[in-house]
Amino acid sequence: MDKTFAKSENPLLSVRGLNKFYDSVQVLKDVNFDVYENEILVILGPSGCGKSTTLRVISGLERPEAAKIQLNGRIISDSEKWIFLPAEKRNLGMVFQAYAVWPHMTVEEHVAFPLIVRRSSKADIGPKVKHMLQFVDLQGFEKRNASKLSGGQQQRLALARALVYEPDLLLLDEPLSNLDAQLRQMMRVELKDLQQRLGTSFIFVTHDQTEAMTLADRIMLMKDGQIQQLGTPDELYQNPVNQFVHSFLGKTISFEGQWAKDGSHEFIELAGGYKLRADNGGAALSSKAYHPEQGAPVQITVRPQHLKIITEERKPQMDEIEAVVENVMNLGDQYEIALKACDKQFVLTVSELVSKAGDKILLRLEAEQVKVWLS
Repeated sequence: MDKTFAKSENPLLSVRGLNKFYDSVQVLKDVNFDVYENEILVILGPSGCGKSTTLRVISGLERPEAAKIQLNGRIISDSEKWIFLPAEKRNLGMVFQAYAVWPHMTVEEHVAFPLIVRRSSKADIGPKVKHMLQFVDLQGFEKRNASKLSGGQQQRLALARALVYEPDLLLLDEPLSNLDAQLRQMMRVELKDLQQRLGTSFIFVTHDQTEAMTLADRIMLMKDGQIQQLGTPDELYQNPVNQFVHSFLGKTISFEGQWAKDGSHEFIELAGGYKLRADNGGAALSSKAYHPEQGAPVQITVRPQHLKIITEERKPQMDEIEAVVENVMNLGDQYEIALKACDKQFVLTVSELVSKAGDKILLRLEAEQVKVWLS
């Protein structure tokens, strides 16, 4: 993960003060963000967090209670001025989870349809359809019934149909979720390549962190209708602003403990009496707002790759815990070891089997990689 993102001076899309209710339930709470030229912004989060609703408001399919939204410098929604452009006047492309492939239409008829609706001339429609089918590698399928295409081909057809009229911005709502794992991986690569060749900005909604990390220039992580953090994949992974962000992106293991002191040295005491350094290169406090007092409850999170198995038999030292092996699962090229330590159960993946069920092993925590969250 080494992605950087350079913002242009003016955003392509600006969303300010977005609030949305369904009956008495507020599903979007003062959402603010921008999208820039030639950017893939991924809206990520668990089911029900408001990511698809955000997309539907931008597209004009949902009307917000409050928002000011500008696209390419033009106001498309402003609750204070009672402006709300309908979806067909926003020049946005949209690809849904269901590709809306109509069985009575051929491939070229699907791609031509948005141009016909916009009353483009016949002289323009033919060349544009041909160009777009070549662009998504569907040339030769023009006369085929669209429902006879494979899942990956249908996805490319949906993209061609959304891009043929040259929208300012393409909105994609879980477009890969109906594909099998291998095809999803291939389509992620194709989608990123297509976006780079096209130079169009995408907003891509997903609950899949792998899709987010591999596709995004920036990730907007949401929870309960609010943005938790917005930044590059590397920023969210390496510098999470809260425990939810740290746990949602990548795997984490969580332990409960207490802040403690021994003279001038500070440490965290975990269940079982194990100690983790909290000064001089030790575990880092997630918030500098205030310093915890002696005995203050804290939670720590650490990624599995920062737990190292120690094979020698001895008592645990500072930054080490003892774990009981509860189960071992053979995955062919690696093993999953189910462990219990500090009253927590978790799984580590290893390339070599060094223990069996019932064994006790030592684990060293790379203290400088541990995040400390105040309870």
